[in-house]
Amino acid sequence: MAARIDRRMLIAGGAGLFGTLVLPRGSQAQDGFPSRPITIVCPYAAGATTDTISRIIAQGLAQELPGSVVVENRAGAGGNIGSAAVANAAPDGHTLLLGAMGPLAINGALYPKLGFDPLKDFAPLAFAASVPLALVVSPKLKLNSLPDLLQALKKEADGTSYASAGSGTPMHLAGELFAKATGTKLVHVAYRGSAPAINDVVAGHVPFMFDALVNVASQVQGGTLKALATTAAERPALFKDVPTLKEAGYDVVVSGWYGFLAPAATPEPIRQKLAVAMARVITRDDVRKKLAELGSDTVDPSPAAFRQLIESETARWQPLVRSLGLKAE
Repeated sequence: MAARIDRRMLIAGGAGLFGTLVLPRGSQAQDGFPSRPITIVCPYAAGATTDTISRIIAQGLAQELPGSVVVENRAGAGGNIGSAAVANAAPDGHTLLLGAMGPLAINGALYPKLGFDPLKDFAPLAFAASVPLALVVSPKLKLNSLPDLLQALKKEADGTSYASAGSGTPMHLAGELFAKATGTKLVHVAYRGSAPAINDVVAGHVPFMFDALVNVASQVQGGTLKALATTAAERPALFKDVPTLKEAGYDVVVSGWYGFLAPAATPEPIRQKLAVAMARVITRDDVRKKLAELGSDTVDPSPAAFRQLIESETARWQPLVRSLGLKAE
């Protein structure tokens, strides 16, 4: 998972985490780039967290580079359609991908064919955000703490249902890790997205669920959901009064993560120009504030950190998906 870092480490002397990435503005960048608008393909629907992050970074990137930056939503197949489109786009830096945990680290074990290789067909540019999940229940269930929930779960020999935004999503897999860590039996109920799952948990039709902090923040603040724990490594600012599962002694640390990539054959000077510009955007105070409002931890935006994350998360999640026998619905 992404580690918290001090912003001073990112900018001190133009070195450290950026290493050879930080260059004098334009010194090694491809002349004439960009020569037309840059398109960031978001492989999910408008209005999702991925879409919001795409637009935050697109707005900042347009201030760093000449010309405009637009976001194009190409949803479908768990993020695979939009991701494949960028993998097969012209490698000239004008078509980029908002990459997410699903298509980059999980879907290879869920789908018989992706249409791209996450580790070979993309060049990571920047790690942008890491958003933990919250374990939430309906107040109607009178469960006021994690021990209350665990006591109720252990009474159900046949298992207790929990909702998620879909099979193979971080929300689903967090539940599987939780069941293993706590020695409880859970029955997964997959929905088509977070909204209908949240509605049924609010109504008390399904006892609990895991979802991104930003997706449930308004319900928690409004009292229609109660947050019992988060899957963060440390308490996130958005849910600072809610304990983590790690604090409770359970090794369940899960975050949905997001970053930007270009087609693998994109020339190195263009990749470096994009990476430097994106790092400047991601470490700006106003952008960090917007990302924090989504529940994101502070992350190292370097391409190397993002590649390492993709590799480690692939090694973590794909064996779990295969062991559970999960397939795309």
